[in-house]
Amino acid sequence: MQAGLHLYVGGSGSSMAAPHLAGAALLLARKRQLTGQPLPSPAEIEQTLLAKTKMLPPPKDKYGGLGNPPPITPLPVKILTVDQF
Repeated sequence: MQAGLHLYVGGSGSSMAAPHLAGAALLLARKRQLTGQPLPSPAEIEQTLLAKTKMLPPPKDKYGGLGNPPPITPLPVKILTVDQF
């Protein structure tokens, strides 16, 4: 991944998270392969992905602060950064 290149697309749920985590796991394994290191175990992949996630603060509202939306309870959001593998 190029430094400074970020793509943010709205979506939620496991149907959005699963392909992104699978891609991150593949990037991690490929980097190991290219550097001549042994491939990571599933447990090591899980630990690395968890270590690279961070919680984002909940949005002020579902409209990003625009307008007067009905009150909502925002869910916590985790973001995974893969450019540091």
